[in-house]
Amino acid sequence: MFHSFRILLLSIVLCAWAASTASAQEHDHGDAGAGHAPPVTESVPEEAPLPLTNTMCPVLTDEEVEPEIFTDYEGRRVYLCCQKCLKKFRAEPSAYLGNLPPLRVSTDEAQERGDHAHPEAEEHDDAEEEEEHGHEHGEGGGDAAVGLIEWLGRYHPMVVHFPIGLLVAAAFAELLALLGRGERFSFVARFCLWGGALAAVAAALLGWADAIEMAREYTGFSAKLLLYHRWLGVTTAGVSLLTLWAGERVWRARGGRGKGLYRGLLLLTVLLVSVVGHLGASLIYGWEFLAL
Repeated sequence: MFHSFRILLLSIVLCAWAASTASAQEHDHGDAGAGHAPPVTESVPEEAPLPLTNTMCPVLTDEEVEPEIFTDYEGRRVYLCCQKCLKKFRAEPSAYLGNLPPLRVSTDEAQERGDHAHPEAEEHDDAEEEEEHGHEHGEGGGDAAVGLIEWLGRYHPMVVHFPIGLLVAAAFAELLALLGRGERFSFVARFCLWGGALAAVAAALLGWADAIEMAREYTGFSAKLLLYHRWLGVTTAGVSLLTLWAGERVWRARGGRGKGLYRGLLLLTVLLVSVVGHLGASLIYGWEFLAL
């Protein structure tokens, strides 16, 4: 009897211990789940970039646009094929609006997307306006000087043809003199080299002035082309002056030593003029303007 009672008492104790252990484990799991559960995050789908509003240039309607060449006109972005078309569109947009396709995204939708993407845009614009207004009175003279430099830079496309023609003509005349055509072609080469070297310096200076305005319009690959064109233009002007110095040594000594250096520099000058001219044309007409 006493033995049975001990067994019953032991069974009750074991049951109570098992129940308390299970309860403790359940409590621990509940705390762990509450404390280490991964945070619930609301996934916000990324907005796809706006598609090109036009794939063909409104100025040259048979040319595809370049994505990095565009302008904003009355709330819509207009893409063009080259910087020359960009300037034409900005000068007279009404002449080319008929070549643009109708907008697929309404103004309200675009405004709504812009509000979600940039909630602080209005405050930022106000701050910029205040800052610009603060500088207007103190920088009037500086703006006038920059405007004068930009105006002078617009003569670069006209002046740049002189070094191209004269330096190439100098090389051609020197080639004829080398073939035994007489001293008269050496005189022609000397005359053309003097004019071409001085014109190259003027074109380089005016080109840097013109680039002040162009740098604000060119982006992406066009900006890189502009950078290469500027520095190669300076290099060409420097090499042309060096060629002129070498040529003067030969002409004043009436031949002799130095002819090889002079003619090598003259050939290098012509090569540089060709490369710089091609880059300059690519800035206006597009990189593939010579493609068949």
